[in-house]
Amino acid sequence: MSYPTVQRQGTLQSIPNNNAMSKKAQVEVQFNWVFVLIAGALILLFFVTLVSKAKVTAEKNMATDVLQKLDTIIAGSQTSAGTVQTLDFPKLETSFSCDGYRISDIQAPVERAYFAPSSIKDDKLIVWTLEYDMPFRIMNLVYMTSPGVRYIFDGDGSDAFQKRIKGEIPHQVGLPEEVSTDWNTALYEKSSYRVRIISFNADPDPSILTTVKKSTPLARITAVKIGTPSPITIAPSKQEIYGDLTFYRSNAAGTGFVQVGTAKYVGLPMLFGAIFSDDPEFYACAVGRVNNRLQNLLIITETKKSVMKGNFLPTNVCYSIYTSTFPTPHLSISASGGVTGDVNQWSLFNSISETKSCGLLY
Repeated sequence: MSYPTVQRQGTLQSIPNNNAMSKKAQVEVQFNWVFVLIAGALILLFFVTLVSKAKVTAEKNMATDVLQKLDTIIAGSQTSAGTVQTLDFPKLETSFSCDGYRISDIQAPVERAYFAPSSIKDDKLIVWTLEYDMPFRIMNLVYMTSPGVRYIFDGDGSDAFQKRIKGEIPHQVGLPEEVSTDWNTALYEKSSYRVRIISFNADPDPSILTTVKKSTPLARITAVKIGTPSPITIAPSKQEIYGDLTFYRSNAAGTGFVQVGTAKYVGLPMLFGAIFSDDPEFYACAVGRVNNRLQNLLIITETKKSVMKGNFLPTNVCYSIYTSTFPTPHLSISASGGVTGDVNQWSLFNSISETKSCGLLY
């Protein structure tokens, strides 16, 4: 039995191509995934940038706070001599120079005289102050270091001058190690951020580098040679010392030391500055600031003498003391020339003024 074929009238409808639809869907899915990946990457980049900027801002704020703290420490140390402080300190590499202190790209200028290594990186900061008299009080000298700086004396401690220097250094600062003859057997390996060698009237022994370069970069190994001291009278009953200094650093091969500068010291407090400062230019700049302070004080003292002279008649003995007996002596201190002028003249002036019951200049 057969059935009639029924034909639909009107337009023929096309039947969708399943393969084409499948390809289109795949493209759409791939595009969506690409879009998701790009959007995710952008979001991730945004947050990474945000965190990075926040970290940089936090580090800058911390650096600024640290530098302000340093300035406060030095300013406070100018009023209290003979003190040693061990302070908590963020472990950020901090550079020191005559221009100021620097952490990363943040720098704080400083105009005071202080002595320190070229840089430290430690969680402790040691600050020591000493009064500097020549012959009257000029200012307090400030020394900064950290436990990560290793100080080594080239000598066994039998030399009287070496004993005196070591005896003046407070134990909180960290007493220098003393070794002689054979560096390799006397020294032990110790991880140190910096090493400072102090030799007495002799060039630093290059064999020390064999041991210390194992745990300290060569660029941070320096030395200073202290020449034979000479006495200088700064008061009728008080003597100080002065002498020559030679600064060194390790050579690039770590086989010896290279001379990088020379200077002079006047007084033991200034000598300590050369021990703590490994850069001769930094040392010379600090000494220059001490001299600037001295020159200002001399001007004030001369003005005071003129005022005091006016309180007496020309026939009075004090008037004579303030005029012809003791003209104002020249006095200057520098890292290159040491001391020039008669330091003792000022103390003699004061002593005679006191004997005659005249007013003291200082």
